[in-house]
Amino acid sequence: MEQPVIVILGASGGIGSQISQQLAHKGVKVICAGRSLEKLTPLAEAISGEAVQCDGTSSAEVDALFQGVFERYGRVDGAANLIGSIVLKPVHLTSDEEWTRTLSLNLNSAFYLLRSAVKVMKGGGSVLLCSTAAARIGLPNHEAIAAAKGGGICTGTLCCRNLCSSGDPC
Repeated sequence: MEQPVIVILGASGGIGSQISQQLAHKGVKVICAGRSLEKLTPLAEAISGEAVQCDGTSSAEVDALFQGVFERYGRVDGAANLIGSIVLKPVHLTSDEEWTRTLSLNLNSAFYLLRSAVKVMKGGGSVLLCSTAAARIGLPNHEAIAAAKGGGICTGTLCCRNLCSSGDPC
């Protein structure tokens, strides 16, 4: 059996580094991707993975990441989008810049990862998108993050339904 290959976007953060370590411990080839090679390289070296610089808010960079991994390894078995930020403000105090940045980091990155991963996961695979309870139940001052993560939930669910061969929710 070939070694599974999984791409972790946002691997240098707390959740990303823990998931990367756990996957590597199970024999997975982990591609640690994110904006800072300075942060990614020690993690990748510690787990015998690969560090790749990639801005998850750039569709071209995310697409190049997945194409490059597929060309090097001949497969991509899974991917996780662990990029995120949070703005805790009521809607009337949230600036346009904060709104745009929150959507870019949390929603656009999830969409770009899904689109790029699906193109190279020829035999199926798994995608992990992180969300927040605020997207489902609503919490005070979480309007921006709830909108972004809620959009990610919908996008991931619909992508799965569109690709599931049985027609049932995956």
